[in-house]
Amino acid sequence: MTVKSSKKRILFFLNHPAHYHLFKNVINSLSGKYDIKVAIVKKDILEDLVKKEGWDYVNIFPEGRRNKKLPKLFAMMFYLFKTEIRLYLFARKFNPCLMVGTEGTIAHISFLLGKKSILFNEDDTKATPENYLFYPFA
Repeated sequence: MTVKSSKKRILFFLNHPAHYHLFKNVINSLSGKYDIKVAIVKKDILEDLVKKEGWDYVNIFPEGRRNKKLPKLFAMMFYLFKTEIRLYLFARKFNPCLMVGTEGTIAHISFLLGKKSILFNEDDTKATPENYLFYPFA
């Protein structure tokens, strides 16, 4: 028999070591009060940093998200779609009440699951026009 936690669940999605540093203190302070899971992608030393913290995490892209064989635009679209599928499957299983991160895919996934999301971004939409695809869902 499995015992379900009565704590609210929060999913953080990190895809760069800088995101670890951005959310480290928040995740650590919320741990214990909330059921926290962290989804990551393979990027530099990100997985080592997350392991060192002892967080409950899953690497949804252990193979990384780079493909130099495809033209840049197609590779970006391909990995966006692939990320959304993998993140959706993980989030559906975890069933968070809130999703937090810097990548717009969390806005789409949380919308599909009927959950709330908080999307952090350091670039304005002029520099990253793809934000128009994500901001309405956050």
